[in-house]
Amino acid sequence: MRLLQYCQTRSSDAVKALIKAMNPVLWLALALSSNAWAEGATVYKKVDENGNVRYSDTPFEGSKAVEVAPISTIKMTAPVVAPKATADETSAQLTQYKSLRITEPSPDQSYVNTGGQLTLSLAVEPNLAEADSIQIKLNGALRATQKSTTFSLTNLDRGSYVVSAEIVGPSGKTLLTSAPVTFHIKRSFKKGN
Repeated sequence: MRLLQYCQTRSSDAVKALIKAMNPVLWLALALSSNAWAEGATVYKKVDENGNVRYSDTPFEGSKAVEVAPISTIKMTAPVVAPKATADETSAQLTQYKSLRITEPSPDQSYVNTGGQLTLSLAVEPNLAEADSIQIKLNGALRATQKSTTFSLTNLDRGSYVVSAEIVGPSGKTLLTSAPVTFHIKRSFKKGN
């Protein structure tokens, strides 16, 4: 297209000089690059007395048809790019947690006269990854978030409690949840005289 525009803006002598200087192989390459040639259309060729080669898609005086095989083409498709993993997905891939369980208190364990305090212990397999943390829920409400597997629960009144633990990734996404454990806090009292 640019060559055609160039030729239209120049004098016929300049165009003739350009055409004469161009290599016949280049002309063939230009001719073959059009869609008509890609479909295997007929090409006409003529070599003049000076050895100049001329190609065309229409027959002209002294030209001979040249068989041109169709050009092989490959349909290009856009590459499929996998979505970038989030910090939680990366953490979960690096650390495939097998288990999270509450080791203390035991299920249905009762504590008497603890002053409303209790130490909660967890077992994590494999060990907790640096980017992750553990959340403790007491009766469904978030009570603590930290990196340790030992928690101190305070201000526990008399009654029954359900505790559970979750390993969470950097953005707070839950990666693994423990089975809930129920425990009881009891306080003794003296009968008045």
